[in-house]
Amino acid sequence: MRLFEISHAYETLLMGIDEMTEEEFAEQLEAIAGALEEKADNTALVYKTLTAEAEALKAEEEKLKMRRQAKEKRAESLKEYLSRCLLAADKTKLETERNVISFRKSQSVYIADEESFCGRGEYVTEKITRAPDKKAILEDLKEGVVIEGAILHEKMNIQIK
Repeated sequence: MRLFEISHAYETLLMGIDEMTEEEFAEQLEAIAGALEEKADNTALVYKTLTAEAEALKAEEEKLKMRRQAKEKRAESLKEYLSRCLLAADKTKLETERNVISFRKSQSVYIADEESFCGRGEYVTEKITRAPDKKAILEDLKEGVVIEGAILHEKMNIQIK
């Protein structure tokens, strides 16, 4: 019997309580209770297993991320080293059997003091992020303040240890 079927069996048992003797009711209740405990226990074990596997994957993911970042940093360092060496030798293009190394020009703006540009409207962009302050809303709702568009929602969060 699946977990949701056990819950349904409880409901069915309670609806038919008037037609059963006390002994019949007790027997059926005990059978359902045992099945519920076993199913709930097994479901909790599966949950714990999946949670542990997810944590192990997360730890491995972090290790892989650190390895990737180290490789990217090393690759960038080698690229800068190669660039310095070629420019020092006044080589802007180099062709070998396996590689073609060349330079292309690009332009970028360097600003020594970004603070000095804050007063100039024509050279400034603004980024503003707006979001509801859920902590303040929660506090007010708990104190009984009515806030249009917000309700205090209570949940039951299961804990499996």
